[in-house]
Amino acid sequence: EEGVPQDLIYLVQAESGFRPQARSPKRASGMWQFVAGRGREYGLNQNRNVDERLDPEKATRAAARHLADLYAQFGHWHLAMAGYNCGPGGVQRAVERTGYADYWEFVRRGALPRETSNYVPLILAMALLDKNAQAFHLDDLVPEQPINYDTIQTHARIGLGLVADATDVSVAHIKQLNPALLSDTTPDGPYSLRIPKDATEQFEREIASVPDLRRPSWRRHQVQEHETLIQIAASYKVRPQDIALVNHFGAWGPAPGERVTIPVPFRTPVARTAPAARPAVTRAAHLVHYAVRDGDSLALIAKRYRVTVGQLQEWNHLSSTRLRIGQMLSVRSSAPPVSTAALAHPVTPPRHASKTTPRLGPARASNRTVAAARPVSPGTGGN
Repeated sequence: EEGVPQDLIYLVQAESGFRPQARSPKRASGMWQFVAGRGREYGLNQNRNVDERLDPEKATRAAARHLADLYAQFGHWHLAMAGYNCGPGGVQRAVERTGYADYWEFVRRGALPRETSNYVPLILAMALLDKNAQAFHLDDLVPEQPINYDTIQTHARIGLGLVADATDVSVAHIKQLNPALLSDTTPDGPYSLRIPKDATEQFEREIASVPDLRRPSWRRHQVQEHETLIQIAASYKVRPQDIALVNHFGAWGPAPGERVTIPVPFRTPVARTAPAARPAVTRAAHLVHYAVRDGDSLALIAKRYRVTVGQLQEWNHLSSTRLRIGQMLSVRSSAPPVSTAALAHPVTPPRHASKTTPRLGPARASNRTVAAARPVSPGTGGN
């Protein structure tokens, strides 16, 4: 739609490995690794509640427009890709220094940074591998399933916990669908919120049960068999009588299967400049979405991310330590994760192993594909 060749999707592999929440030491963010100024130039809003550089759709649109502008400036897609990596100023200086407007001539004359000299060939190589998968014995790749969702318009803050309750998924799943959200609520004013596919009707019905001003913190809960009002209140840290009052319970209380409103009080977020009480919520902490695997436990995951079991339970509203395979957990960790395998069986990595070995596009590659191309470190270019 923006007039950019589809093959340039492989810039995402070189920039971030298709990770929506990738961040670089140079403060570039998102799949397309926009720095703050360039992101704002192309309409990506950034504030303490939202960073649209992390939104795959909006960032892709912005990147396509940026690439189209670079092509209009330099007249060749190779130079547009180079400009995306080292910045248009870097390419312009190479033109002025050499008198040429040819990428390969720049490489021969050493007029570009080393990373940019490798950047364009890397992207071209990945495109060639994808278009000739059978010839390179890569035709057994299994593409990941598309992410299906509905989009609804919100007009005021709604807690992500309430959104998750209203759509019968975890908060981690809602955050996975909306990686641009930095806080635990939607922002004030209009916002396009993604929810699970075909959940719009249920969402609207559940949200209608909560007063507008209470939606940032109140929750909805489906009563389980043999679950008491006291147990429900304890899991949300509220008083049983407050739940009874809000839901107009009679003498018998809620019945199994009934959905009830939980009046969770709003807790003002700690200011970013205030000292953090726990390492996992410091300014340097990163939000990670972790899918539970066979053999995982809360203790093992906590050890892997250097947090506590209690913090994992608080962030994911868990009332017990039981997990299920495939369950998504939100983890706020300020330290790099420890390999699960290393916790049990420490090994010495191969000398030439690469931490950022790329996949071919958004497909899940087999072990023999990971050496196909050497990636550029995320976000080290001048975008």
